[in-house]
Amino acid sequence: MSEKEVLYSRQGAVGTVTLNRPKRGNALSGPMVNHFVDVLNAAIDDPAVRVIVVTGNGKYFCTGMDLTPQDDTPSASDPVATTQTMFTTLMRSPKPTVARMNGPALGGGVGIVFACNFRIVHPSAYFSMPEVHRGLIPALISEVIVPQLGPFRSKQYMLSGERVSAQEAYRVGFVTAVVEDEASLDNKVKEY
Repeated sequence: MSEKEVLYSRQGAVGTVTLNRPKRGNALSGPMVNHFVDVLNAAIDDPAVRVIVVTGNGKYFCTGMDLTPQDDTPSASDPVATTQTMFTTLMRSPKPTVARMNGPALGGGVGIVFACNFRIVHPSAYFSMPEVHRGLIPALISEVIVPQLGPFRSKQYMLSGERVSAQEAYRVGFVTAVVEDEASLDNKVKEY
């Protein structure tokens, strides 16, 4: 990682974790997932933090795992186990977690959103699990998504790779709110 791929800031009682690979759609690399888990645990352990916000830098929230070959230093940990730890840590956080969905979430990015307690979504954002078009199934995120969406709708989205708009996601009931614009996104997140 040449620059920090996961940023952390605290303002008052709000800790914000920002995915910071905008040129790659905030796609998750192995080292990035490790750092995300470390930052998330630090926010959980910080007594001054009462709410944890997860967001992305740039036009994407997160495009999932980076499937391109990595020329970074190999990660010492098992990427599957670390990714599961990331979802589990978010889901089991003793502090409320808010997905500030500034843009599209694909694949593992959908898992991050579903692992959060509240999901505040920009109107141009959408959800998609396009792994199926590469002959893959979104197995890791299924443990986060299926209990919330149910098996029927989960299979529909996971096996089709279809895009689900912010408005449709709200209609179906898997986002907390769809806001009007970037300023409204920030204002709604501040309510938590």
